[in-house]
Amino acid sequence: MPALTAMMITLGPDLTLRQGRRGLAALLRASAAPAHALVTFGDRSVVPPPRPGARRT
Repeated sequence: MPALTAMMITLGPDLTLRQGRRGLAALLRASAAPAHALVTFGDRSVVPPPRPGARRT
């Protein structure tokens, strides 16, 4: 998930800049940044790391 939101921050504004929409590019980057921060924080702190040798259920 963090990779997807990082891609949103990068690709969305780049595509709109190529179309000449500077304002929309800034809006896309600004609106995706908080989602990326939340997902990255949650991935690091909330999701437990995998345990080596654990059995799948």
